Amino acid sequence: MPDAGGVNEHVVLRPPVSLVRPKRVAAIPEETGIRGGAWYEPKLDGYRAVAWCLPGGVRLHSRAGLDLTAMVPEVAGALERLPVGAVLDGELCAVVGGRMEFGALARRRSRDRSRWPAVSYAVFDVLAVPGRDLRALPLRKRQEELRTLLEGSEPPVQLLFGTAEKAVAEVWFREMGAVGSEGIVAKPLGSVYEPRRAGWVKVRHSETADAKLVGVVGGTARPEAVVVDLPDGRRAVTSPRLGSADARVVGGHVAGDVGSEARMLGEVLWHPVGRDLLIEVREESGRHGAVRFVRVREDEEGAPG
Repeated sequence: MPDAGGVNEHVVLRPPVSLVRPKRVAAIPEETGIRGGAWYEPKLDGYRAVAWCLPGGVRLHSRAGLDLTAMVPEVAGALERLPVGAVLDGELCAVVGGRMEFGALARRRSRDRSRWPAVSYAVFDVLAVPGRDLRALPLRKRQEELRTLLEGSEPPVQLLFGTAEKAVAEVWFREMGAVGSEGIVAKPLGSVYEPRRAGWVKVRHSETADAKLVGVVGGTARPEAVVVDLPDGRRAVTSPRLGSADARVVGGHVAGDVGSEARMLGEVLWHPVGRDLLIEVREESGRHGAVRFVRVREDEEGAPG
């Protein structure tokens, strides 16, 4: 990272920062339905990450502020070429066999680097450049700044592609699921970077939904199932039994937050969890369709510790 005298003058934005989060909608909005014009991007399947170019080096933080730098040293190294004071918003993705694999990112926690999958940092916004906070600028202006900032960047850092045409976004929505895309994010080109005002929306493939974890069934280190509140207000126990890998992941996230009070849901005994955590589930069709555990939404809760 380039060094310069009076470097603190270049850093106008420091951690933490509130990130814009797209709201889920049922369908890709029309170009004319978005004020100031629309910008569509594929919704990647990874960890949301902010890159901070600070005087002491580059740091990558999750949405919750957890430090991810040690998991992706090659990304941090590639970003060292950027000037002190730059702040980027993007998605860290693991790539396995040409496909984004959310679950593979967990292998980056291992000390055995031979197990690490390849990663990419897809950048879609810039919050600051040296000496200037860009969050009050419209998206189209921030995109111009971002293109200039990332000119000459090479993998694993890349500018996320997008389009102003809904027809193109619809093709991506249909076809990019094969490479692990979750759907489409639509953004107003005139939007400022402010969580309550940005107006970003997302359209995800409909086979899964996000549910709030409220409890666990069985042992706390390796639960047998989880209890979730579904988007429509129903409470359910996931079925079938969690696999060993999923049980370890859930247990790691709820460690120290499981209450001693036992509760009943139907005939199932469970214990409440005192933390906010989203679980992606798939609801089977049919009158007695099971609610299947898919994964912990680590990108929503904040990425692993």
